[in-house]
Amino acid sequence: MRYGTVSGLWLDRSVTRHLHKKTDRILSGNTPGEDFALLREFHGVDAPQTALENRLCHKLVLADGFASTEEVKQAAVLAMIRADNNLAASGASPLAFRLSLVMGTDCPESVVRREMQEAVRFAERSGWEIAGGNTVFSGPGDQLSITATVVGEMLSLSGFSDSDSTQPENGKLKQDRESENKCKAGDVVIVTGHAGAFGASLLAETLQADPNQPFAQNYLVKITNPGCLSARPAAEVIHACGVNEMKDVSFGGVYRAISEIAARNGFGVTVLNEAIPIRQDTIEICEYLKLNPYELCGTGGLVAVCPEEKLDEVADALRKAGIPYGAAGVLTEEKARKIYSQKSGRERFIDDYRI
Repeated sequence: MRYGTVSGLWLDRSVTRHLHKKTDRILSGNTPGEDFALLREFHGVDAPQTALENRLCHKLVLADGFASTEEVKQAAVLAMIRADNNLAASGASPLAFRLSLVMGTDCPESVVRREMQEAVRFAERSGWEIAGGNTVFSGPGDQLSITATVVGEMLSLSGFSDSDSTQPENGKLKQDRESENKCKAGDVVIVTGHAGAFGASLLAETLQADPNQPFAQNYLVKITNPGCLSARPAAEVIHACGVNEMKDVSFGGVYRAISEIAARNGFGVTVLNEAIPIRQDTIEICEYLKLNPYELCGTGGLVAVCPEEKLDEVADALRKAGIPYGAAGVLTEEKARKIYSQKSGRERFIDDYRI
C-alpha cells in the first residue's frame, strides 16, 4: 500500500490546477508546493490607539499533516507534528487542531483509542488544543490513516519598510505576504535538519527483524532515533532574521522540497549535493538498500530561500541555536532544477514525476 503524497507533476496536473489560485479570502495555498493556506481575516483593531494598531492585520492560516499506522505507531502525533511544521513555515502559531481518522473495518478499536490517548498527551505537553474531528470507516483493511488540520494565527503589518519607525522590534509581527520582497535569482537555498533521517529511522526498524542484514543491532537502534521532528525551532530562528520563504521537508525528501520551493517562485535551482546536511548512517543504510537518501521522507527538515545579503545572519542564528544547516544551492533564472555533485562531477535533474 502506498501512503504519503503523490508526485509533484501528478498533483499539479490533476488537483491544484483545477482550483482557483486566489480569491478575496484565500491569499495563497492553491499552487503546488504551498503547504499552508493563507486567509485574510481582518485589518486593524477595535478603537486603534496608534498608527501601528491601525495597520495590524490578523490572518488565519490552515495547514495539514498526514500519517498512517502503516508508517508509525504514533500516527496521530506524527500527523500533528507535520501539520505544525507546515504551519511554522508560514510564520503562524497554532490555535487548534482537528483530527480526521479514516480506518479499515478490521482496525481494532484499541488502536484508535491508543492513538487518541497519545495525541491528547502530546497536545497537552505542547500547549496545543484538539477541537474534535471526524472518524469514518473506508472499507476492508486494518490500517488507520490520520489527517491533522491545524488553524493558526499570524499578526502582520501591511505596508511597512525596514526604515519604518512603527515597525515592531519583538519579531512577533510579520510583513504582509503580498508586500514582502519577492525571491530573486541568486538567492540562497538553505536546508536545515539532516536529510532523510526520519525515513532512515523507519528503514532501520524494518531491518532489525532481518537476520541477513549486515548491520549490528546497536547501530540500527541508533539510526531509529531521527532527532527532532519539529521544524518549528528552525522556522522561528529564520523568521526572526526576516526571511519568510520556507517549506518543510516531508514525503519526497529534500530534493522534492527544494524543487517545489523554486518552482512556486518561478525559478530554477542549482544544488550542490555535498552541501546538504546528512548523517553518515543514513547514507550507509541507503547504500545497502540501493535507495537515494535525499529522496527519503525528511520530516523535521526545512528549506528556506534567503537573500544573499542575509545569509551570514541566518547562518549565525542557526549555528547558535544548534540547528544543523547547509547553504545548499541558489535560485536561477533558468527554470531547470539541477543537482550537482562535486565528488563525482556529475549533474542531473530533479525528477518531479518520481518524487
